[in-house]
Amino acid sequence: MLSKNSISCWRFSFIAGVITLVHAGSPVLAQGFFENAARHSQQGIYGSAKAMGMGGTLMGIGADPSSLSFNPAAPGLARKSSMQFSLVPFLTTANSTFRGSEVSSEQAGMPFGNFGISLADKNDNASGFRGGVFTVNYNRTQQSSRKVSWEGSTKLYQEPGKVSKNSIIDYWLDNLNTPGYYPENIIQNPQPIFGDNFKNDVVMAYDAYLLDTAGAEFVSAFPQSDLDKSGSFSQTMNTGNWNFGYSADFDDKFFLGFSVLYHTANYSADIQYKERIRNVYVDIANPDYALLQKFRGVDFTLSKAISQTSKGVGANIGFLYKASDALRFSAAIQLPTLTWMTEKYTPKISYNYNGFNYFGNILNSGEVTWFDNEFSYKLRLPARYRVGLTYIAGKSGMFEVNMELTNPGSAKIYDGDGYNFTSDNPQITANYGTQLNIRSGGELRFGEYRVRAGLSWLQTALKSDAQFKSNVPGDMVFLTGGFGAKFDLWYWDAALVTGYYSLKNNYVSGYDQDVQTKINQLQLHFGLGFFL
Repeated sequence: MLSKNSISCWRFSFIAGVITLVHAGSPVLAQGFFENAARHSQQGIYGSAKAMGMGGTLMGIGADPSSLSFNPAAPGLARKSSMQFSLVPFLTTANSTFRGSEVSSEQAGMPFGNFGISLADKNDNASGFRGGVFTVNYNRTQQSSRKVSWEGSTKLYQEPGKVSKNSIIDYWLDNLNTPGYYPENIIQNPQPIFGDNFKNDVVMAYDAYLLDTAGAEFVSAFPQSDLDKSGSFSQTMNTGNWNFGYSADFDDKFFLGFSVLYHTANYSADIQYKERIRNVYVDIANPDYALLQKFRGVDFTLSKAISQTSKGVGANIGFLYKASDALRFSAAIQLPTLTWMTEKYTPKISYNYNGFNYFGNILNSGEVTWFDNEFSYKLRLPARYRVGLTYIAGKSGMFEVNMELTNPGSAKIYDGDGYNFTSDNPQITANYGTQLNIRSGGELRFGEYRVRAGLSWLQTALKSDAQFKSNVPGDMVFLTGGFGAKFDLWYWDAALVTGYYSLKNNYVSGYDQDVQTKINQLQLHFGLGFFL
């Protein structure tokens, strides 16, 4: 049998510099690099409070600097210079179900939503080129802050007379005890067949007395048991785009725009998976029967924290055509965005043995930590293709519908710290596909006042046969409404946005049921604008 000291020596030599990678896509509390393609490609509906009241429609709306990031030709419709900004208080509610048990949790905040300033230099009496509008704009394109909590009980005998593999320990053992690989091999070979994420877990599990060794293989230090399970996934994702662009006006009929994009993103997540022994199944004739029954109430928690920041550059090209005073057609392309990613990843295992006497060692509570892993690489986000149709009903109101096509499956990761992502990029292609996003909305005008409503549908990035589905949003539906008023020198807008989508989580893929989560988002948008 291998001693705890020998495992500690392996851990020291491992840290000393043999492996510098972070994780390579283990399905346990999965944080594979490939997940960044869906995570960072995802966008909600965004823009000014005016646009949000109309479902996030931005392709053909004039006098709105926030439209620069969606269609850089649209600000060219403006006849006056203007400035605007908005705040976005939000509340996100998650209701999760696992094995019949339901748990609710909430997250709230109030981030900055958007800012824009347009400087118009136009001659309405000129023929041909009439000048244009220079615009600087920031839009928070994704605001996701949620906590998913779950709990439930998993029996050892889920079918009569049949023992199930119901623990994360079963997952470790199934992958550790591979023919031809023994504990000695793992210790002596610093680069076995296992991914780094898995190796981190194994070392910590051994040091936390969850795993032991017997003969030529790893074994569980725990008896077979019914388990109470619980966990959580707390996530904050903020993505924003700064755009600097110019929109040219030709005869008040054709508008052409271009913008340079500066992309920023911050992501943080804390993932926890907990098992607590409920009932122990041991033959009463076993000489250690009384000792093993003391495992009741023993628990451990595997935790993983990850934080990411990214900076990137890209560009937008767009045009708008006024077929008549009532009808506008528009199209735009957001070129692929190249981002520079840095991330930090920290796992740990905490445990509580309640004073259990483990072969002479009195075990209480404690934790085993792993060193912080830091990693840098590049992520190329996919292009976005957009078209829009806008109908203007004179001074009575307007209606617009936008369609956007993008493919997170075409994202690519490369130039990592000594890592070429040969397994991650194929996972991106295998799990993520084309998204069709539709945004629609309109407003009615009553003198200076406006009433707005919208409906938007954003398709999931997941393919129907995707293998890794944890924490990737399903189809998202947004219902919006709003009010506003426009005066000679200034205007105000307010919008209410409700969003609905679902998630699936499986912290030990294939070893238990999925956690099913329904997400409800509620956002308030308050905006002010001034004509300059």
